[in-house]
Amino acid sequence: MATATMRAQDAALAVYPARNWQARTQVELHRAGVLIRSGDVDEGARHLVRVLGAVPGELRHDGLLHHSAVMSLKMAPPAQAARASIAEARELLAAKGDA
Repeated sequence: MATATMRAQDAALAVYPARNWQARTQVELHRAGVLIRSGDVDEGARHLVRVLGAVPGELRHDGLLHHSAVMSLKMAPPAQAARASIAEARELLAAKGDA
């Protein structure tokens, strides 16, 4: 399932122009959620941190992106929610004043 979803995300990224930062970033945040949900919690959280870290500071407060990031992190199983990688991602959101 994760592989098919990631192929669909790759296809979406192929049609979004580079200037459409919001849509492209949202797809990548969803990819983080797919990784987390498929069991690769650490890589999903690290991907989320990398993606948000690449967004220019003045654009990081976008509500759509914030919601996508939060929903992706919520895909971590409760037993995994305290992992250091998830905590780092949550801290990044909080540091921006978003969480």
